[in-house]
Amino acid sequence: MGGLLYKNFFQYRWELLVIAVLQFIATLTVILAAMSPQTKGDDMVMTSVLMYAMVFFVLGFFESGMFSPDEKRTAMSFIISAPTGAKQHIGSKYLSVLLIYLSVLTCCFLTDAAAVAIKGDATISVTLPLIIIFSGALFLEALSLPFMVYFGSAQGTNAKGTTLLVLCYILGMYILFGDISMFLEDNFLAAVKQFFSQGNIMLMLGIFPYIAMGLYYLSFRISVLLFRKGADNYD
Repeated sequence: MGGLLYKNFFQYRWELLVIAVLQFIATLTVILAAMSPQTKGDDMVMTSVLMYAMVFFVLGFFESGMFSPDEKRTAMSFIISAPTGAKQHIGSKYLSVLLIYLSVLTCCFLTDAAAVAIKGDATISVTLPLIIIFSGALFLEALSLPFMVYFGSAQGTNAKGTTLLVLCYILGMYILFGDISMFLEDNFLAAVKQFFSQGNIMLMLGIFPYIAMGLYYLSFRISVLLFRKGADNYD
Protein backbone atom coordinates (compact mmCIF):
# COMPACT_ATOMS: atom_id res chain seq x y z
CA MET A 1 0.00 0.00 0.00
CA GLY A 2 2.88 2.35 0.76
CA GLY A 3 4.21 2.04 -2.78
CA LEU A 4 0.78 2.72 -4.24
CA LEU A 5 0.35 5.81 -2.09
CA TYR A 6 3.75 7.09 -3.21
CA LYS A 7 2.77 6.52 -6.86
CA ASN A 8 -0.52 8.35 -6.38
CA PHE A 9 1.09 11.40 -4.80
CA PHE A 10 3.85 11.43 -7.41
CA GLN A 11 1.27 11.43 -10.21
CA TYR A 12 -0.65 14.12 -8.35
CA ARG A 13 2.37 16.31 -7.55
CA TRP A 14 1.43 19.27 -9.77
CA GLU A 15 -2.13 19.35 -8.47
CA LEU A 16 -0.73 19.21 -4.93
CA LEU A 17 1.41 22.23 -5.71
CA VAL A 18 -1.63 24.20 -6.91
CA ILE A 19 -3.60 23.15 -3.81
CA ALA A 20 -0.71 24.23 -1.58
CA VAL A 21 -0.67 27.66 -3.24
CA LEU A 22 -4.44 28.00 -2.78
CA GLN A 23 -4.15 26.98 0.85
CA PHE A 24 -1.36 29.53 1.36
CA ILE A 25 -3.52 32.28 -0.19
CA ALA A 26 -6.48 31.31 2.00
CA THR A 27 -4.32 31.19 5.14
CA LEU A 28 -2.64 34.51 4.35
CA THR A 29 -5.99 36.18 3.69
CA VAL A 30 -7.47 34.98 6.99
CA ILE A 31 -4.37 35.93 9.00
CA LEU A 32 -4.18 39.40 7.45
CA ALA A 33 -7.88 39.91 8.14
CA ALA A 34 -7.36 38.88 11.76
CA MET A 35 -4.44 41.30 12.11
CA SER A 36 -6.46 44.21 10.77
CA PRO A 37 -8.17 46.22 13.55
CA GLN A 38 -10.88 47.27 11.06
CA THR A 39 -12.09 43.67 10.62
CA LYS A 40 -15.16 43.05 12.76
CA GLY A 41 -16.12 39.67 14.17
CA ASP A 42 -18.86 38.93 11.64
CA ASP A 43 -16.65 39.99 8.74
CA MET A 44 -13.91 37.74 10.07
CA VAL A 45 -16.25 34.76 10.17
CA MET A 46 -17.47 35.37 6.61
CA THR A 47 -13.91 35.78 5.31
CA SER A 48 -12.75 32.56 6.95
CA VAL A 49 -15.70 30.50 5.73
CA LEU A 50 -15.38 31.81 2.16
CA MET A 51 -11.62 31.16 2.01
CA TYR A 52 -11.85 27.64 3.41
CA ALA A 53 -14.83 26.77 1.21
CA MET A 54 -12.90 28.01 -1.83
CA VAL A 55 -10.01 25.64 -1.14
CA PHE A 56 -12.27 22.62 -0.65
CA PHE A 57 -14.35 23.52 -3.71
CA VAL A 58 -11.33 23.74 -6.01
CA LEU A 59 -9.80 20.63 -4.45
CA GLY A 60 -12.95 18.69 -5.31
CA PHE A 61 -12.32 19.15 -9.04
CA PHE A 62 -8.64 18.23 -8.94
CA GLU A 63 -8.78 14.59 -7.91
CA SER A 64 -9.11 13.47 -11.55
CA GLY A 65 -5.33 13.94 -11.81
CA MET A 66 -4.91 10.98 -9.49
CA PHE A 67 -7.01 8.68 -11.67
CA SER A 68 -6.31 9.75 -15.25
CA PRO A 69 -2.72 8.35 -15.51
CA ASP A 70 -4.06 4.81 -14.88
CA GLU A 71 -6.90 5.02 -17.42
CA LYS A 72 -5.29 2.88 -20.10
CA ARG A 73 -5.99 -0.74 -20.98
CA THR A 74 -2.36 -1.74 -20.45
CA ALA A 75 -2.31 -0.09 -17.03
CA MET A 76 -5.61 -1.73 -16.12
CA SER A 77 -4.34 -5.17 -17.14
CA PHE A 78 -1.20 -4.72 -15.06
CA ILE A 79 -3.15 -3.51 -12.02
CA ILE A 80 -5.58 -6.43 -12.17
CA SER A 81 -2.79 -8.99 -12.55
CA ALA A 82 -0.49 -7.41 -9.95
CA PRO A 83 -0.18 -8.99 -6.48
CA THR A 84 -1.72 -5.90 -4.88
CA GLY A 85 -4.85 -6.39 -6.99
CA ALA A 86 -7.72 -4.07 -7.80
CA LYS A 87 -8.89 -3.71 -4.20
CA GLN A 88 -5.63 -2.22 -2.94
CA HIS A 89 -5.32 -0.07 -6.05
CA ILE A 90 -8.75 1.50 -5.50
CA GLY A 91 -8.17 1.60 -1.76
CA SER A 92 -4.96 3.58 -2.28
CA LYS A 93 -6.84 6.11 -4.43
CA TYR A 94 -9.57 6.58 -1.82
CA LEU A 95 -7.03 6.79 1.00
CA SER A 96 -4.95 9.33 -0.93
CA VAL A 97 -7.97 11.55 -1.55
CA LEU A 98 -8.98 11.29 2.11
CA LEU A 99 -5.45 12.13 3.32
CA ILE A 100 -5.36 15.22 1.09
CA TYR A 101 -8.74 16.39 2.41
CA LEU A 102 -7.63 15.78 6.00
CA SER A 103 -4.41 17.71 5.36
CA VAL A 104 -6.36 20.69 4.04
CA LEU A 105 -8.75 20.44 6.99
CA THR A 106 -5.79 20.43 9.41
CA CYS A 107 -4.29 23.52 7.75
CA CYS A 108 -7.65 25.28 8.00
CA PHE A 109 -8.00 24.34 11.68
CA LEU A 110 -4.49 25.66 12.42
CA THR A 111 -5.25 28.88 10.53
CA ASP A 112 -8.50 29.25 12.45
CA ALA A 113 -6.70 28.76 15.76
CA ALA A 114 -4.07 31.33 14.77
CA ALA A 115 -6.77 33.84 13.76
CA VAL A 116 -8.55 33.37 17.10
CA ALA A 117 -5.27 33.89 18.97
CA ILE A 118 -4.39 37.02 16.98
CA LYS A 119 -7.86 38.53 17.31
CA GLY A 120 -8.26 37.43 20.91
CA ASP A 121 -11.89 36.54 20.24
CA ALA A 122 -13.07 32.93 20.40
CA THR A 123 -16.40 33.83 18.76
CA ILE A 124 -14.72 34.17 15.35
CA SER A 125 -13.80 30.48 15.33
CA VAL A 126 -15.40 28.59 12.43
CA THR A 127 -14.74 25.05 13.64
CA LEU A 128 -18.31 23.86 13.04
CA PRO A 129 -18.60 25.36 9.53
CA LEU A 130 -15.24 23.78 8.69
CA ILE A 131 -16.48 20.34 9.71
CA ILE A 132 -19.64 20.85 7.65
CA ILE A 133 -17.61 21.98 4.61
CA PHE A 134 -15.27 18.99 4.96
CA SER A 135 -18.17 16.56 5.36
CA GLY A 136 -19.99 18.04 2.37
CA ALA A 137 -16.86 17.77 0.23
CA LEU A 138 -16.38 14.14 1.27
CA PHE A 139 -20.05 13.46 0.54
CA LEU A 140 -19.60 14.76 -3.02
CA GLU A 141 -16.45 12.66 -3.44
CA ALA A 142 -18.36 9.56 -2.38
CA LEU A 143 -20.91 10.23 -5.12
CA SER A 144 -18.45 11.08 -7.90
CA LEU A 145 -15.57 8.62 -7.39
CA PRO A 146 -17.48 5.50 -8.53
CA PHE A 147 -18.30 7.33 -11.78
CA MET A 148 -14.62 8.19 -12.10
CA VAL A 149 -13.58 4.57 -11.59
CA TYR A 150 -16.14 3.15 -14.02
CA PHE A 151 -16.39 5.79 -16.77
CA GLY A 152 -13.08 7.64 -16.35
CA SER A 153 -11.93 10.84 -14.67
CA ALA A 154 -13.74 13.17 -17.08
CA GLN A 155 -17.12 11.54 -16.43
CA GLY A 156 -16.50 11.54 -12.70
CA THR A 157 -15.87 15.28 -12.79
CA ASN A 158 -19.04 15.73 -14.85
CA ALA A 159 -20.98 13.72 -12.26
CA LYS A 160 -19.75 16.01 -9.49
CA GLY A 161 -20.62 19.09 -11.53
CA THR A 162 -24.10 17.71 -12.19
CA THR A 163 -24.60 17.02 -8.48
CA LEU A 164 -23.63 20.59 -7.64
CA LEU A 165 -26.02 21.92 -10.28
CA VAL A 166 -28.85 19.86 -8.79
CA LEU A 167 -28.04 21.19 -5.31
CA CYS A 168 -27.96 24.74 -6.66
CA TYR A 169 -31.33 24.14 -8.33
CA ILE A 170 -32.83 22.89 -5.06
CA LEU A 171 -31.37 25.92 -3.27
CA GLY A 172 -32.80 28.22 -5.95
CA MET A 173 -36.24 26.67 -5.59
CA TYR A 174 -36.08 27.16 -1.83
CA ILE A 175 -35.08 30.81 -2.28
CA LEU A 176 -38.00 31.34 -4.66
CA PHE A 177 -40.71 29.48 -2.74
CA GLY A 178 -39.36 28.78 0.77
CA ASP A 179 -39.18 30.80 3.95
CA ILE A 180 -36.18 33.12 3.60
CA SER A 181 -37.15 35.59 6.30
CA MET A 182 -34.00 34.75 8.27
CA PHE A 183 -31.85 35.96 5.37
CA LEU A 184 -33.55 39.36 5.51
CA GLU A 185 -32.60 39.98 9.13
CA ASP A 186 -30.40 42.97 9.91
CA ASN A 187 -27.94 40.72 11.73
CA PHE A 188 -27.63 37.89 9.22
CA LEU A 189 -24.97 35.88 11.04
CA ALA A 190 -26.92 36.00 14.29
CA ALA A 191 -29.98 34.67 12.44
CA VAL A 192 -27.89 31.90 10.89
CA LYS A 193 -26.46 30.91 14.28
CA GLN A 194 -29.94 30.84 15.77
CA PHE A 195 -31.17 28.67 12.90
CA PHE A 196 -28.37 26.14 13.32
CA SER A 197 -28.80 26.07 17.10
CA GLN A 198 -32.20 24.41 16.76
CA GLY A 199 -32.39 20.89 18.13
CA ASN A 200 -33.21 19.06 14.89
CA ILE A 201 -30.63 21.00 12.90
CA MET A 202 -27.94 20.37 15.53
CA LEU A 203 -28.74 16.67 15.46
CA MET A 204 -28.46 16.55 11.65
CA LEU A 205 -25.16 18.45 11.71
CA GLY A 206 -23.87 16.15 14.44
CA ILE A 207 -24.43 12.97 12.44
CA PHE A 208 -23.55 14.44 9.02
CA PRO A 209 -19.78 13.73 9.33
CA TYR A 210 -20.53 10.10 10.21
CA ILE A 211 -22.93 9.82 7.27
CA ALA A 212 -20.29 11.29 4.95
CA MET A 213 -17.59 8.88 6.20
CA GLY A 214 -19.94 5.91 5.98
CA LEU A 215 -20.98 6.84 2.45
CA TYR A 216 -17.32 7.31 1.50
CA TYR A 217 -16.52 3.76 2.65
CA LEU A 218 -19.58 2.42 0.81
CA SER A 219 -18.41 4.30 -2.28
CA PHE A 220 -15.04 2.52 -2.00
CA ARG A 221 -16.73 -0.89 -1.90
CA ILE A 222 -18.84 -0.02 -4.94
CA SER A 223 -15.80 1.23 -6.85
CA VAL A 224 -13.94 -2.04 -6.23
CA LEU A 225 -16.85 -3.92 -7.82
CA LEU A 226 -16.98 -1.50 -10.76
CA PHE A 227 -13.24 -1.40 -11.44
CA ARG A 228 -12.93 -4.48 -13.66
CA LYS A 229 -16.03 -3.61 -15.66
CA GLY A 230 -14.73 -0.09 -16.12
CA ALA A 231 -11.74 -1.34 -18.09
CA ASP A 232 -13.93 -1.49 -21.22
CA ASN A 233 -14.47 2.28 -21.03
CA TYR A 234 -10.74 3.06 -21.25
CA ASP A 235 -8.74 3.45 -24.44
